[in-house]
Amino acid sequence: MNYHWPLIGHDNIRTYFTHAFGSGRVHHAYLFEGPEHIGKTTFARMLANTLLCESETTIPCGSCRSCTAFIHGVHPDVAMLLKGEEDHVSIEQVREYIITLRTRPLLGIRRIGIIEEASRLTLEAANALLKTLEEPSASVVLFLITHTDVLPTIASRCQRIKFGFVSDRAISLRVGATGYQDELMAYAAGRPGLALQYADPQMFQEYADEFHELEHIVAQNESKQMLWIAERFGSLGNASERRDLTRRLITTLQAVLRKDLPTRPGGGTYLKRTIHAGQYLNANVDPRSIWEYIFFE
Repeated sequence: MNYHWPLIGHDNIRTYFTHAFGSGRVHHAYLFEGPEHIGKTTFARMLANTLLCESETTIPCGSCRSCTAFIHGVHPDVAMLLKGEEDHVSIEQVREYIITLRTRPLLGIRRIGIIEEASRLTLEAANALLKTLEEPSASVVLFLITHTDVLPTIASRCQRIKFGFVSDRAISLRVGATGYQDELMAYAAGRPGLALQYADPQMFQEYADEFHELEHIVAQNESKQMLWIAERFGSLGNASERRDLTRRLITTLQAVLRKDLPTRPGGGTYLKRTIHAGQYLNANVDPRSIWEYIFFE
């Protein structure tokens, strides 16, 4: 069987699934772990499409009935629980999702579930999902995606797949040449999802402005950093806007810190705090407090 998975990087993970799928060893639940923008959700979708494809040669073929439905987002045997504007996924959402998963497949023999941002499950929602993981249906394959820790009870019932950063060479081969290649690689910092976004000059310029802003702030004294936090997060609109901005800027700050980590005083400490900050954001901590933690803890 020839599998068509045009994923950027992660050759070891592709090899693992090639062997697993080729031998029929499909686990009932996979937990895709790793930083944001490195291809976890993209690959989960590729695998879901593969499991539903009706071809017997190259899969996913992209042209059979199942592939056509999947590509257009209308496949009846795919249940998506996507990240939305809410900070958490409630138990009510998970209960409805489980009911959908338990319905009989319509086009094939499998029903596929994909849960983005599995770390956003509330404790009650995660516990509601446990029974599905403990007593899986033979027809259901579930993909959980996360960039922060999930409950150990959830993780222990899944096949854990750890994604890492991708080499600049692998990213460059897919993105192609730009007039700002070195800067693009520095800003993407091993995350192909960002590199593909910033291949657009307008998106690149917006990100470059934020990158240089954070690069400047990191080098300032505490009083200037406090002033920046107050200006950015003290009076901005609603909580959702502040949280979205914080999530984006944390990702940018991580790229700033990784750019010259060995020579940046305190860079390692800042980087560790940004990882914890992402967890605090998922726990609904106020964005202003999160930035104070990053700079002043």
